[in-house]
Amino acid sequence: MQNDSAQADPNDNRFAKYVTYTALCAVAFSVQPFLRRGFGRHYFQMQAVMVVPVIVLLSMFAGPAHVLPLLWFLVAMLVACFIHRMIGFRSLSLTNYQHTRYDGHPWLASVLPFSESIVKRGVEPLLTALVGLLLAPVSTVLTAYLIAAGFLNAFFTIQRDAFVPHRTRQMNDRLMEQRELSKRLRDMQTDSD
Repeated sequence: MQNDSAQADPNDNRFAKYVTYTALCAVAFSVQPFLRRGFGRHYFQMQAVMVVPVIVLLSMFAGPAHVLPLLWFLVAMLVACFIHRMIGFRSLSLTNYQHTRYDGHPWLASVLPFSESIVKRGVEPLLTALVGLLLAPVSTVLTAYLIAAGFLNAFFTIQRDAFVPHRTRQMNDRLMEQRELSKRLRDMQTDSD
């Protein structure tokens, strides 16, 4: 007899996981235009669009006292994105070659004696938390949002950097395979002559 009890399929909640991940990426992204410069020309696309519903939904649940500070933050972030986009278009005409989805160079890395990675992983979250704490008298929800955004930004940077060695090994394996295939092709061509 078949087992009639339904087992939970772990793939059933893929959409919920995707929406949650996208919302967390949007929160992390929302502080980057204030902390970095020199973004890739395609970096401000879906992330900037996704910040809008996240902040609008947050302001709906935050209460009337916190709506205005959250919306001002949203407007400031969108203006910063627009400015970075215009700078990106200008750099295209100057033949400034970089990865089109580059997440920007921290302006603090130019001021502090730390590497870009250390600034992105450590200094930026602390600066964002400090700014959030300074804005606590204005809106505690904006404070919590900025602290979460700073640390999510660091988390996604760490996550991306952890994947680089894996991608590098994959690229090296592909290169070795291509060399072997090229050698076999050359051998086949010399054998047929």
